[in-house]
Amino acid sequence: ADLCPVRYKDGIVFTSNRKTPGRNKIYGWTGANYLDLYYAQKGISDLDYTNVAEFGSNKIVKKFNDGPACFSKNFDTIYISRVDRDLRGKKKATLGIERNKIFMSAMKDGKWVEAIPFYLNNDAYSVANPFLSGDGSRIYFVSDMPGGYGETDIYYCNRESNGWGAPINMGPNVNTFN
Repeated sequence: ADLCPVRYKDGIVFTSNRKTPGRNKIYGWTGANYLDLYYAQKGISDLDYTNVAEFGSNKIVKKFNDGPACFSKNFDTIYISRVDRDLRGKKKATLGIERNKIFMSAMKDGKWVEAIPFYLNNDAYSVANPFLSGDGSRIYFVSDMPGGYGETDIYYCNRESNGWGAPINMGPNVNTFN
């Protein structure tokens, strides 16, 4: 499955569970490989993308599900959904499932730096599928955090001088109980 393409420089970055040499870990829920990020260079038309290769480094792509992702306007910051398998002991027994979380990484001297967690990440609910507005002033995401209209709602946060503001639910015209 190839999904969620986003523009990146002279091509696209997309999420896929395709087989990659040396990476054959199977995700139990789907029976397919874990999700990873890939880059494809734009060819001669909008429908022609070539030279598909793994995207990122071990600073942003980890062992399990990585993606979808989005980028800042000048492509120097990536926001990525990730599911790590980091719950242990009593927490793992109590919560029972790993949650989607958003991580951010900046490009420094041509390399991605270690990704840092989005401030709303939580082991009790998912925060996933980031989308940055064109001017970078707002980040949209989905979450099943308490207080929503449905099982998973669309939220956004506005950029403030010291980071991201409080999450705002898109409301009942977008999010429903069904």
